[in-house]
Amino acid sequence: MKLQYKLGIMALGIVAFTSCEKHDPFDDHVEPGQLVPTCYWEVASTAVKAGEEFSFTGKYYAEGGNVPKQSQVWYSINQADEASATLKLCGSYYSYTQTVASTQEIRTSQAMAVFPHGQSTWDGYEYVITGKVPTSSTLAPVSWMPKVWDQANYDRYFTPEFTDSFLTVVKTNLLDEKGNFPAALQNVYVSYGGFTNEYMTLINETYSVNFPTNVEEGVTGKTKSDFWHFIKDTDKKTTRCYAVVSYSNATGESFKANYDSLYKVAHTKVGRETVNKLTGPDSLLYEAMTVNPSVISFEGQDWYATYQSSEWLNCRYEPSAAAILTAVKSDYVDAVNEMLNSIPFDEWVYNKTDQNYAVSFTRKYTLDSSFKVVDTADNVGVASTNYTLDVN
Repeated sequence: MKLQYKLGIMALGIVAFTSCEKHDPFDDHVEPGQLVPTCYWEVASTAVKAGEEFSFTGKYYAEGGNVPKQSQVWYSINQADEASATLKLCGSYYSYTQTVASTQEIRTSQAMAVFPHGQSTWDGYEYVITGKVPTSSTLAPVSWMPKVWDQANYDRYFTPEFTDSFLTVVKTNLLDEKGNFPAALQNVYVSYGGFTNEYMTLINETYSVNFPTNVEEGVTGKTKSDFWHFIKDTDKKTTRCYAVVSYSNATGESFKANYDSLYKVAHTKVGRETVNKLTGPDSLLYEAMTVNPSVISFEGQDWYATYQSSEWLNCRYEPSAAAILTAVKSDYVDAVNEMLNSIPFDEWVYNKTDQNYAVSFTRKYTLDSSFKVVDTADNVGVASTNYTLDVN
């Protein structure tokens, strides 16, 4: 056996010597021929309550006449955070959720429990050690889903970058003219209580714009909804005709359109009969508006509808998008941005239906654990199996 062992070492030395690349086949802390304790272990459960202990059973033996000195349980601590927020102020028109997750090792692996060899028992084949390893109560998981807003907790769990990123995405999209974003912007204007008459007066004076300042809650004709108009009906084409205010062509020419006036002229009663008295291009215009008011052919050109809307909106059919788009007018953009910037973060995420805030933060800890045995010659044996324990 001794001869075979020496021959093996010599052969390995020859391989290392003849290799073109320098390579040390031994660990920096292990000498050639060194025998380390053999060990393995198992834990009672891979879940442990913060501040309590987890149990394990270890088994080991030493070779080459070495004597075990102690066994050790080591673990590192990893922290996993997840922060999430969901937009609610826009209602059903615009849904957006931002989630940020991160994992980091907050403490490197250390010996958390040491058991003298004298505490083990011999079962006829190997030594057996049973023990418990402590954990800190500070590793208790965190879960924050507030019904009442707590700015201090929000600042504790959410980074400024999270807030800035969330609001940048939301406010940028609200000024987009596509899809449901115009309706979502309307919902913000109508729903947010901070846009009072006094505040809108200040906005008008600061930006030389003309938002309504005689809004009265519940009074027909004076609510915020009453002051916001844009066409969003894509099916009831006859109804949509009444909202057309003008037509423009590709070269920028335009003319005003009044469907009510056209209808009255076209349907004048003569005796008991209703007669369409429009002739020539006017008659063609009336017929075209009846079929599809967004795009009409008139005098050999295509003309695109502009629809009635609030003073700060431009609602028109856009041929490149093949859709009716609603955009905030350029001279109102700064004012609208100022209004959106005035809304605090918690208002964006408040869920009126459930009466809570659509934010959540969780923090969980895990322990990456290992089992080691040290002999009296300070040789260290490490179990091949590591366990990840969830702290709850």
